[in-house]
Parts: sequence; structure tokens; C-alpha cells
Amino acid sequence: MLYPSKLLNSLPFPRIPNHVLKLTVGMPVMPLPNMNQSFGLYNGTSMMIIQLGRRFIEAQQEQMGEEMYIFHE
Repeated sequence: MLYPSKLLNSLPFPRIPNHVLKLTVGMPVMPLPNMNQSFGLYNGTSMMIIQLGRRFIEAQQEQMGEEMYIFHE
């Protein structure tokens, strides 16, 4: 059985702090799922955040130097 992520994120656990992901410009990031292999976005690709929007992240691949947008619904 799969549980929604909102439910799992709301569960309190003793001695474990709540998690919060805080992204900033210049921070290195790495996608975990294979997002788009034809554009080089696969598990373990190293990228640097260039710009943060309300529903997107603009990042630059460190090896190829290509800029790309990652959108969130």
C-alpha cells in the first residue's frame, strides 16, 4: 500500500527533526530520478542552481555547461 507524501511528511517522529528543503542560488543539486535522459538529466547529474522561481528551478549542468529549467506542477 502506498501512502501520500503529505501524510508521510506530517508524521512526527521522536528525536528526529522535521525536514525542510531550502534551496539557494549557487547550490549544487543532483536529480535522483531519471528525469529526461535525452537532455542529460539522469540519476547523478551534477547541476548548479542559477535561478529560483515559484514553480521552476533554472540550473546549469556542471560538465556540459548547458542551462535548463526544472518545472514543478
